[in-house]
Amino acid sequence: MYSIITNPSSHSGKGDGRAVQLLCEELQKKQIPYRVYETKGPGHAREIAGKISSDTIIVCGGDGTINEVINGIKDFSQIKFGFIPNGSGNDFARGLGIPALKTDEQLHHFIEKITDSQVCRLLDIGNVHLNHRTEIYSRQHAAIIPDDMRFVISSGIGFDAGVCEEALNSNTKSFLNRLHLGMLSYGAIAYRTLNSVYSKRIACDGVTDDGRTVHLDRILFTAAFNLPYEGGGYRFAPDASGTDGRLSIVAIGDMSAAHILRFFPGARRGSRSYYSQSGVHHFNFKKMTVTTSQPLWLHTDGEVAIKTDSVTFSLLDQKLQLIV
Repeated sequence: MYSIITNPSSHSGKGDGRAVQLLCEELQKKQIPYRVYETKGPGHAREIAGKISSDTIIVCGGDGTINEVINGIKDFSQIKFGFIPNGSGNDFARGLGIPALKTDEQLHHFIEKITDSQVCRLLDIGNVHLNHRTEIYSRQHAAIIPDDMRFVISSGIGFDAGVCEEALNSNTKSFLNRLHLGMLSYGAIAYRTLNSVYSKRIACDGVTDDGRTVHLDRILFTAAFNLPYEGGGYRFAPDASGTDGRLSIVAIGDMSAAHILRFFPGARRGSRSYYSQSGVHHFNFKKMTVTTSQPLWLHTDGEVAIKTDSVTFSLLDQKLQLIV
């Protein structure tokens, strides 16, 4: 049985109806039973996934829908997971080396592949634990925010999460989404968030389970990466593989605003040279606790729920059985 979970609001409001149509046609042709679930709002994909105990789940949507489903699955040993990328960012697909599906031909070839394949790539699953909860919640948070949240791309605190929070709730982005131009709003949002986060001079400390440390007097952001990209194509963590049993920490701060503006184009190009810049800390780890002097927004795969000043990043013992 295939359970198809689709988000009609993905890809800046364009939805994924064509992908679902082609997927259903392919499953019918191969006489594979399936059911389709359409999400109705924040938290619904997680609720749906939580009711599927043994099945193949195919997500048609963006990184946010994938994250909700990953957080809903009860037993990863009983679930095979596939997806058709159709979001604004698609960092999960990008990190796995899956190209954009721009034509019906490309889409149909990809659907044939995931419905034929019995091969599963075992992917690491990240977990972030809230060591301290505030009462400051995102405007679009789910009804229940657990102490532990999973991620398969990245989880971060500070600027990157702040941009996600503003983008999810921006009136400008909502308007542009209706015109299918949601990505145009991110530059202005990022600029506003940079001024908001960096002007406060918030300190950050991190320590791993094997004693490695990082300190920033003035944090921009600190994020744990399972895959290389976040933010719609910024290659902040080139060494993150998702299969080596380790996460990559990237902690950035203690630099001038002009330096920051030079830093981001290098990360966008995927250049490793930005690693050598002053104020950029990076290494691989298995478990790390991060604390900040003031609460900041926390994201998991771009989904923002709460502000916190202390989290622990780690990996689950279970793996995601990813259909390839």
